[in-house]
Amino acid sequence: MNKLNLPNLPISNSPSGSYDRLLSVKLNEILMAHRTAINALIRQDNLPVYANNAAAVAGGLVAGDFYRTGGDPDPVCVVH
Repeated sequence: MNKLNLPNLPISNSPSGSYDRLLSVKLNEILMAHRTAINALIRQDNLPVYANNAAAVAGGLVAGDFYRTGGDPDPVCVVH
């Protein structure tokens, strides 16, 4: 499942092989690579659950670490 939705990827109507078309294709490849990396982080089943940022810091997480809140919905958060 694709969790990071990027519906506005650039699309080119230029002729095949043109600079504009090649640039558009390359940009889409780069965005897809980042989408895959971000989804890999989000899919980790072992993210710890904390009520909020303060609780995450008190639990030993540091700035930049990910955690879940355990609510409904259950967002993935970043310690700041």
